Amino acid sequence: MTKYPETAQRINQFIATTGKSQAEIARMAKLNAATISRISKGDQVLGKHVIAALSSAFPVNPAWLEEGEGNMLLPLPDKPKTVAKTAISVEENLQQGDIVQIRSGGPAMTVISLEVEGLKCIWFSTANELQTALFPEFVLMKVI
Repeated sequence: MTKYPETAQRINQFIATTGKSQAEIARMAKLNAATISRISKGDQVLGKHVIAALSSAFPVNPAWLEEGEGNMLLPLPDKPKTVAKTAISVEENLQQGDIVQIRSGGPAMTVISLEVEGLKCIWFSTANELQTALFPEFVLMKVI
């Protein structure tokens, strides 16, 4: 049976950092608790759908989960920044960590930073490649 010790080490480090149980993390990320258990034992690879679910529920860096690159946690702003509003009315104040979608459709994305020009989002493409882009706030809507 193939083992995934690097994946197990990263998920266990993440679990310890959150201070939550595997079951709590699974529930918050809408994952099966057995999946988190198998990954933490090194019995299962940390798949893209699990990475997407965890990074949607927690401010964890998807690149760190997948390859150990960068910092584990995404930085949280000291206080929410105000993004410049346009003439178009925006119903919700989007913040870092929110799950959003372009109003006209597309994949679910995670807001990773609030910039003066808009919101920087991260998501997995249909080819399961990690993507980032900057969007004007008015084109996005909160989905979760």
